[in-house]
Amino acid sequence: MRNLITFFILNLLCQSLTVNADELKVTFLGTGTPVPSIERFGSSTLIEHKGKYFLFDVGRGATIRLSQIGMYPSDIDNVFLTHLHSDHITGFDDFWITGGIWQRANTLNVYGPDGTKSFVEHTQAAFSLDAFYREKQSSLNLKGLEVNVTEIKEGLIYDEDGLKVTAFRVDHGAVEHAYGYRIDSDRHSVLLSGDTTYSENLIANSRELDLLIHEVSVIEPKLLQSNPKLKSISKYHTSLQQLHKLVEKVNPNKTVLNHLLLIGADETELSHLLETQFQDQSIDVGQDLMTIHLR
Repeated sequence: MRNLITFFILNLLCQSLTVNADELKVTFLGTGTPVPSIERFGSSTLIEHKGKYFLFDVGRGATIRLSQIGMYPSDIDNVFLTHLHSDHITGFDDFWITGGIWQRANTLNVYGPDGTKSFVEHTQAAFSLDAFYREKQSSLNLKGLEVNVTEIKEGLIYDEDGLKVTAFRVDHGAVEHAYGYRIDSDRHSVLLSGDTTYSENLIANSRELDLLIHEVSVIEPKLLQSNPKLKSISKYHTSLQQLHKLVEKVNPNKTVLNHLLLIGADETELSHLLETQFQDQSIDVGQDLMTIHLR
């Protein structure tokens, strides 16, 4: 009898370890827009799987947010950029050079759209004197500053140790090369929209999602009608009405909103609109440093 009980306990422990080993941990480092905000830093999302870290976009302040959760840029070997708008990449130089200062052990892998190689090379050139001085003054290992860039196309772009990352095109207006990413482990799935208006291609890549992370824009109607620039902006972002249609089609287990473009509206109003329009859906407003565990 004792052996039987021991067997069942060990079996339960093994099942628990198996489940936890495939956990996806999602941390929102930045949920903001180009508008400077102390509450919402630039777009950046961190995903952990089996002790490895994957960073999606590196907006303003990403390295500070990493510090707040007890991490260093040198802990992260893989970065994925959705597109090259400033609010998604202005934190890259800080992330990259600080990771080198902390003696990154591995080459940094950066995946991104056409133009990423040029962006990274120019960033390295801008900090070449800094790297030179640090090498002379403190024997900085320049290997920690090496970057391997992959300019992506649609399809599977990463497949290692039970984690797959798939890139797909989204519609961000004049930004020809704008992508979303789907992240799949053996048990769980997460999709990041990047910046986009309503996208059928996103929907096609959203089968059986545990977590949908999607942008949203709420612009006060009178402002939208009277301001040509706002009208233009609204065409390449996702309105609340479009989001409702999309979420109904995708039907994810949970939706979290990021890149909150609120003009003439505030978060209180957004929360009220979500309560009234998304009654049958699990949808939350993302916050910087929010963490979601998919076990």
